[in-house]
Amino acid sequence: MPRYTTYFLELPAQQIFGSVGRSGGGYNSVWSDWTPQGRQNRELIMAEYEKALDDLCGHYRLLEQSILQEGFRSPIIVTCGYPRRRSMEQLPPELRSQSPNQILIMESLTGGSRLWAAKKHDMTIPCLVNDWTGRFLGNNPILTIQQARACYTDPPQGLAFDHRLGLVESFDQRKVGHHLGETWREDVLMPQRSPIWIGIMNRYGYRIDRLPDVVVQALAAQGFKPN
Repeated sequence: MPRYTTYFLELPAQQIFGSVGRSGGGYNSVWSDWTPQGRQNRELIMAEYEKALDDLCGHYRLLEQSILQEGFRSPIIVTCGYPRRRSMEQLPPELRSQSPNQILIMESLTGGSRLWAAKKHDMTIPCLVNDWTGRFLGNNPILTIQQARACYTDPPQGLAFDHRLGLVESFDQRKVGHHLGETWREDVLMPQRSPIWIGIMNRYGYRIDRLPDVVVQALAAQGFKPN
């Protein structure tokens, strides 16, 4: 029997901590320097990255407009409890000290920008919550992949239940973001986005490791060494 149950819920975005993959960058990427200087650097890095990506393709600006006009087209995947993909050091100390049933972490490979927009405007956001604590017992569970897919306007290529991570969605290299269209399909945007993020991080003295092979290859094709 699984040790978690998945629910589709609308949750206040301010209650969710973002911690997505390293290569995408942005407001909810993996971070572990929670010193006062580290927190300040994090804010500066995020501001630089937002401007650079908006200058490149308008990502944050256009996504924000889309959400405010149309709402959220797809949920984010959230862990209720201790992190499943990440280590405890990648949570700020004030979050680590909380009871596990109070911890909500976005650990999926996508969705950080949607969470950013929802927090900016103090919104609730649709979530597929993998609850490892029993906090949401009494809500209607998501028991099948068909039920999970029905929660999306733009469903991912793959959804699966994983005994270690909960419900997970695959990362689609040819994904078309509704707000960007075919012009900036994921496999077009990623080779330009990743060097921006890694370059900013390097300037502030942060080393990014464990990059996906596809990102390493894209960087190498441009003669860019992330570390």
